[in-house]
Amino acid sequence: MRVSTRGQYGLRLLFCLALRITEGPITRKQLAEYQEVPVNYIEQILAPFCRIGMVKVLRGAKGGFALARAPGEIRVREILEIAEGPLNPVECVSQPFLCKRSEKCGVRRFWCELAEVIKVTADKYTLADLLNHHSTAASL
Repeated sequence: MRVSTRGQYGLRLLFCLALRITEGPITRKQLAEYQEVPVNYIEQILAPFCRIGMVKVLRGAKGGFALARAPGEIRVREILEIAEGPLNPVECVSQPFLCKRSEKCGVRRFWCELAEVIKVTADKYTLADLLNHHSTAASL
């Protein structure tokens, strides 16, 4: 399974918002610079997070983007699913009706188990966990 740039950038941008949560909103330009993401892509990536209320946009001179929830309340799985959609390695895991072979497929069980491992692992981590690891790794 490969996570697209949308998923990678989404996780990095939300991590950056979490990292700087005490400093207030971060501008699109700052996010682009800190995370090396094209400035024109920032709003496209963050739009779905804003729509569901995970990220807020503050207007004005001191405006920008900020997390609307605490980093400990935001799971990596949620971020990736918002950016990518279902975390399934193949379509038949969530939509078996798309494949006429799904009921007799000898490898579908493997794909379903792999999808579960991915989801469990992504669900295990919050942005706060990533921040804790970051500060530990940075101090080494």
